[in-house]
Amino acid sequence: MENYVRELLRNYHKITERQFKGDYDAIILLADLATAIELADLTDRQRECLRLVYVDGLGENEVARVLGIARNTVNVHLNTACNKIAEVYES
Repeated sequence: MENYVRELLRNYHKITERQFKGDYDAIILLADLATAIELADLTDRQRECLRLVYVDGLGENEVARVLGIARNTVNVHLNTACNKIAEVYES
């Protein structure tokens, strides 16, 4: 399930474009993802890393520089966030 979450996040912009073209499946995917993220009990830092990487399109090195943390720490936040979101989908 974690791979599914990562794939959704990687394709966030494509799915958003489909939504604006009237694709109802895209609307449902985005709504479900937003709900899962809300229910995943993410920390502010995890949310910020998700946003910077998957919405703003920054690389992990750039996110690390912006946030003043190690790239490995960014990776840990992303992995933890994806795991938490996957757990919501599985419940």
